[in-house]
Amino acid sequence: MALFQLELPVTKDYIELANDVLKMTVSLLVAFLVYRTASTKQKFMDISFMELYAYLLIGCTFYHLIVKDLVEIV
Repeated sequence: MALFQLELPVTKDYIELANDVLKMTVSLLVAFLVYRTASTKQKFMDISFMELYAYLLIGCTFYHLIVKDLVEIV
């Protein structure tokens, strides 16, 4: 049972997309924070982080809305 539960009035595809975006966001933030502790030169949430996050969101969305419907591995 989750601590927070959101019920969204969308299809299953969008629920999976939202879960993957949440997973990617948490993973990226943790990796960035670990990298940030090792390097003091880089600012938190600088432009390279935001670009990487934007590409990650675009890729995740592209996969869930297009590729997953075109290719199925059985």
